[in-house]
Amino acid sequence: MPERIHIAIVDTLPMPADETLRNVACSTGLFGPDTVGLTLGYAILIAKGHATRRLLTHEFRHVHQYEQAGSIESFLPAYLAEIATFGYVNAPLEIDARDHELL
Repeated sequence: MPERIHIAIVDTLPMPADETLRNVACSTGLFGPDTVGLTLGYAILIAKGHATRRLLTHEFRHVHQYEQAGSIESFLPAYLAEIATFGYVNAPLEIDARDHELL
């Protein structure tokens, strides 16, 4: 449902407040100096200056993945488990999102 998507352009993406989650996010490549987009359900955060078609279509695919999972509560554990197991670049849900990027 595209009408449910909300995009916010932000100065910086928020890091997880929980120290353990923050450490895992940084060590797996989920968060780092090159991170410019973040999707949580229908909310998409984009770092200022990075709202390209390619990034938006990548993040829109994550919205689709959330919808397929049924909820944030269902999607996030599976997504984070993939990141922890395969690393950000090789996580199947990230590969799927990259496969749906439009230039």
